[in-house]
Amino acid sequence: MNVNVPTKFPSVEWFQALQELVNSQEEKYRRLGYADSRALFRIKAGDGLKTDRAFGVIFDVYSCTEVRDLGPDEADAWDPDWVLEASFTDWKEMIENVRAHGRADSDHTLNRLSLLQHPFRIYGADQMRVDQFYRQQFSYQEFIDEAAALDTVY
Repeated sequence: MNVNVPTKFPSVEWFQALQELVNSQEEKYRRLGYADSRALFRIKAGDGLKTDRAFGVIFDVYSCTEVRDLGPDEADAWDPDWVLEASFTDWKEMIENVRAHGRADSDHTLNRLSLLQHPFRIYGADQMRVDQFYRQQFSYQEFIDEAAALDTVY
């Protein structure tokens, strides 16, 4: 993957670029601890994004094994352990912050942004499965922080 090539967000290519970066750094993710979940990243329409978008990502121990672009009917069938959802505007702000600082600053971490379920929301059908996000959040934060290496366009 050439990280200097502009990659559109939201797109399956953007999430696959993060996947490639994760999978090229197994030792880094081993130090963070394993991550084992079926995640759904949802971007709500607005600010130029005409429809909601959803991407399924499978984290398996120290790697990211699958990324899928999920249509409206596929998102629920994906059976995610947890869903991370925010508006397109809030996703852009977080990504731009990561790009500007090389990683999320303290006001733009997934933990901070979802703490009060606003502006990001983490939820799922089974709270025990949602809890995986909180127990393994360092790995998921690093996944998002990999966006610092991407030339993201909107």
